Amino acid sequence: MKDQLIVRDRELVQKPRGQWRRGLVIGAVVGGVAVIASASAMAAPGRALRGSNAVISASGALTACYGTKTTVKFLAAPVRILDTRNGTGVTTAGARPAGTTTTVATSATIPGAIGVIGNVTVTGNASQGYLTVWPGGTQPVASTINYLGGWTVANHVQSGLASDGTFKIYNATSTDEIYDVTAGIYPVTKAVRLIDPATEACASDETQTFLSQGPTFSSFHIASLFFSGALSTTAINMGTVASFTKVSASTTITVYFNGHVSAATDTNDVEFYLKVDGVSAMGGEASGLLFSQDAGALVYTPMTAVFTGLAAGSHNIEMWARIPNSAATNPSVNSGNYSERVIVEEE
Repeated sequence: MKDQLIVRDRELVQKPRGQWRRGLVIGAVVGGVAVIASASAMAAPGRALRGSNAVISASGALTACYGTKTTVKFLAAPVRILDTRNGTGVTTAGARPAGTTTTVATSATIPGAIGVIGNVTVTGNASQGYLTVWPGGTQPVASTINYLGGWTVANHVQSGLASDGTFKIYNATSTDEIYDVTAGIYPVTKAVRLIDPATEACASDETQTFLSQGPTFSSFHIASLFFSGALSTTAINMGTVASFTKVSASTTITVYFNGHVSAATDTNDVEFYLKVDGVSAMGGEASGLLFSQDAGALVYTPMTAVFTGLAAGSHNIEMWARIPNSAATNPSVNSGNYSERVIVEEE
């Protein structure tokens, strides 16, 4: 649904109270339309955007509304697809009896269209009546053209088409009917427009996508976690490190852990995994390692994990631990109660 091209230079100062600086040149392609924003920002936590050509709004972010729109393509010259006088478009020539519904095919003239534009004509009638033109299904209680006996009269008309490219004409009294096509109405898939969500909303037939002006950051104090006992090759959930709220279902979450871990004993190494609500990060590999020579010590261990496909809403960041082999006991996170942070980036 949305492709993003992001070129950035990011420097992370690996300190318990981590700070971020970065320069951003952001481009997004939504529904085939490019949206460009240049800005610089600094967040610790939060976000600020600035720049002479930054695409920003009152709420600080734009929303892309996209869906199936329509376009009109005119024919080089009108094409007559129905003429009951000579049998064009019908199996039997001649005036249509009163109360007849005629199915008119357009696919040979405007293939792929979802609507037709043209002129409908009545002629050769002896009494007052009317025609109704509609795409199909339940006939509307409305007339498209009205006539008196002996009249030859035309009217411009637009109608949607059924899935097979046909539409219907109902005649209340006996008459000949003519239809000339001048244009077709065609779908344009995923036409896109940008709105400020603070003042507008997408239409009911559009899909709404959050269009970020760059990453948003949240910063949380790391909770202290302890597991008492021996680890095994099956990862155990030590508990929740921090919680965060995801704004959009279409964005990616990157978790940056800047804290200490430890294990009372460790004969080889301990693998630590950052997960969100029990869901593994991309790749499923360990986020951090604690080696045997560090057993019994508090070791500063920065970790990064990337998550895709998370729903919008509240989520918990969890720390899981296991051993690949050998033995280890009593792992902990931030057991010294340092003022350490976990940074959550949504992009």
